[in-house]
Amino acid sequence: MANIAKESSKAAKAAKAAATAAKEASKAGASQEALMETAEAAKEVGKSSNDALATLSAIPAGKAAQMTEESRSAIATAKTVAVIAGATALSVESVVKAATANNSEIMTSSTNAAARSATAAAGVQLSLVSGTNVTPSTASPTPGSSAAPTLATTTTTAASPAAVKAKETAVVASTAAASAAAAAASAAAAASGPAASTAARNAAIAAKQAAKAAALVAAGAAPVGTAAAAARKAAEAADLAAQAAVDAALKKGTAGQTQQAALIAASAIKSANAAKTAAAAATSAAAANANPATISGAAEAARSVATASKEAVQQLQDVLSQATGSTAAEKAAIAGAQAVAEMAQATATVATTAAETAVDAASATSATSAAELTAIMTSAAQGAVTSASAAATAAEALADQTEAAAAAAAAGGSGSGSGSGSGTGSGSGSGSGSGSSSGSGSGTGSNSGSNTTGAASYNTISLVSVVISVIAALLL
Repeated sequence: MANIAKESSKAAKAAKAAATAAKEASKAGASQEALMETAEAAKEVGKSSNDALATLSAIPAGKAAQMTEESRSAIATAKTVAVIAGATALSVESVVKAATANNSEIMTSSTNAAARSATAAAGVQLSLVSGTNVTPSTASPTPGSSAAPTLATTTTTAASPAAVKAKETAVVASTAAASAAAAAASAAAAASGPAASTAARNAAIAAKQAAKAAALVAAGAAPVGTAAAAARKAAEAADLAAQAAVDAALKKGTAGQTQQAALIAASAIKSANAAKTAAAAATSAAAANANPATISGAAEAARSVATASKEAVQQLQDVLSQATGSTAAEKAAIAGAQAVAEMAQATATVATTAAETAVDAASATSATSAAELTAIMTSAAQGAVTSASAAATAAEALADQTEAAAAAAAAGGSGSGSGSGSGTGSGSGSGSGSGSSSGSGSGTGSNSGSNTTGAASYNTISLVSVVISVIAALLL
């Protein structure tokens, strides 16, 4: 127990440092150095959360068996909080990276994901204290009321409420993971260039629809098959986006550009394949004959998405490191894709926790234990869904930016001109003309708006970090 207290204390200190760094970064005119310090502080929160999780997971089975049921439940809850806190810290890192690239759309989406993940973690902890489900949601009814009857047609009549909710959570978690992976594939496709922007946009929209379907299922407002079907569509759209990224790579002019585009396409393919895996798990979990093994499969699928997303993040980082000949806009697009991949990793991490808790809930024999596990997996699933939605929104913004950049480039390359001339003696003449367009007023307005958005996001970073601090303190 001394080790648990030690790691919890480290997590709290790291979160406090993150809050302090974010406070500095939120000030008007904050330097890029202040932003990077916030990112580093967020990394420390993630590391501390992971260390706390490792310590909690290292408790010997024999020692755990000697504990009271309340103590074991508290440890399980603390592990869940640690996982979500780590995912939240990852989202904060994405916020800061987007801020340095002055990408307001990614900043907003990442900030929302971080805030909702933090809220979900707080909901998990409070559910243990109060003994009831307190997951904040604007649409979800209380689990066990309308949720169970809605899903009863897809399960046996003998299934307990906790088992029904476990099946639902497995589908929701898998769908959220598929949605996030599809968003990552979309973002990578958008970064590959205008040629893939349409497919990228379609994948982002499909990812958003999957997240919405998962939210409806979690609210008991739709059958589990709805989410599974949406997950499959998102995976299909992600596959098309990845193919478009490959095609775009083949059309690049130089060998260097082709190699860079190929690496981006590889990232899109990796994310698309992960989306397929998660969609298949959602389909299996939604089947009428679903069993504990299929629920375990949902957890494994979400875990694979987290791993694939982490690898995609590294691939895109390698591209950025080698993108010496890329334009600022191209680098920003790659950085945006990397941020979405990080959001996908965070989403899948939380989805894994939700699905793993569902496995335990499906076989729970104690009513008290079942109720607590239901509260935990509901909060975790809600966090995964909102994070997936944010990732999809960010991916759609990137696709829109790619299309807009292509349109602007096409417009900038056109112009009109006329000329005439006259001469004597030789009877020849010459003339020239040119045409161009510019809009300095529009540019000023855009910069002003971006700075305002950035400042608002920095302030939100501070708020998120404070929430993380509170979450870490709850581990004590």
